[in-house]
Amino acid sequence: MTKEPKPPAASKAILILSFDTPWPVDYGGIYDVIGRAHEFQRAGYAVDYVGVTLDTRRLKDYSIGHAEPRSPFRRVYILRGYLRPWSVLTTTPASASARNVDIPLELRNYLLSQTYAFVLVDHIKMVPFAGTISRALNMDYRLRMHNDEVEYYASVARRETRRLRAATLWLESLKYRFYQKKVLRRKLFSCVYYISPRDMQKFFGISEARQAVLPVVADFSLGRLRPVDDALGAIDFLYVANLELEENVQGLLCALQFLHSNGIQRHSLLVCGRCRSAERRTAIVKTFAFHEFCEIRFNVSPAELDAAYAKAKFFLNFAVSSGGIKTKLIDALARGIVVITNELGIQGSGLDAACIIASRSTAPVIQKALTNRTEYQKLKAQVTDALREYEEFVRSTYKNEFAIE
Repeated sequence: MTKEPKPPAASKAILILSFDTPWPVDYGGIYDVIGRAHEFQRAGYAVDYVGVTLDTRRLKDYSIGHAEPRSPFRRVYILRGYLRPWSVLTTTPASASARNVDIPLELRNYLLSQTYAFVLVDHIKMVPFAGTISRALNMDYRLRMHNDEVEYYASVARRETRRLRAATLWLESLKYRFYQKKVLRRKLFSCVYYISPRDMQKFFGISEARQAVLPVVADFSLGRLRPVDDALGAIDFLYVANLELEENVQGLLCALQFLHSNGIQRHSLLVCGRCRSAERRTAIVKTFAFHEFCEIRFNVSPAELDAAYAKAKFFLNFAVSSGGIKTKLIDALARGIVVITNELGIQGSGLDAACIIASRSTAPVIQKALTNRTEYQKLKAQVTDALREYEEFVRSTYKNEFAIE
């Protein structure tokens, strides 16, 4: 009988090199980073965090103390990155070269005083900065991939209407096509982690380093406790998004197209959207005016949003670009709502089995569950079982990889 690896001593430490501030936790990439850090902390690791951000708004939020109440970090250092005009002439993607900043003396001295079990480079964008760090800090470096950046930037470029911006995004996608392979062939990393089996399959064999899947950590336990009766409220479908982003408006149109083409349009749909511009709010209302069953509420309070989630039967998670893990997807599943999504909305998450993939074959199942409590119970049970399996997969993966009990 093989003995399980012992958990690490509390003195063991990990350094995370990340692409942004750790809070606010308001998008999928950072949700992913924070969940993993909590898992490391739970295992007895002290976690240090060095983030390089290009976002002045997030930097301001961080500076005024917009922190997570239960921070998993021992030390946090945030550095400001800058897009350099001449980076267009280099082969390194601008989003990566912008984060290769000088290391302040205070940070350098601190890092040199520490011994880390390993350094986790949490995004391919951070590899140039990790190279700079490695010249001063000789440690075990491991890379955690996020999106396929080639797909991501190409997808955003296709929907960009401004020509110069679209050209910049296409150039970034092209650069990542070569850069991703170059990074994966580097000898710097002892291991390359992928966000899902799909992504590992795509890149398998390029790197000589050990390769493994390191999935998103999420807690779905509260959602499993939600009674079915609570889900049979007044809202059939719920869509939550930042409607200042055109791709989210297009995602909503995509969801409506699915409902309409499959005869599911005679049910209530509530849209909770953030939008500061009065002019854009007017334009959005006009766009969806002919969908009589669709109600749009702008800039709702957290309490109103919680109430909407509590009354919703289904959550719509439609996307028009492969933008990685969606925070709203994780949030909806964690609240115990059955999620309907298209393939782009779920891509790379590893949560396919926990959602209903929108198609002609699943439309009748949704239609029945809207009016039949027993059918809804069946769907909810399937989702609950899939989420339990996902959590067991995540737990065993982290336990085997990092000796987490």
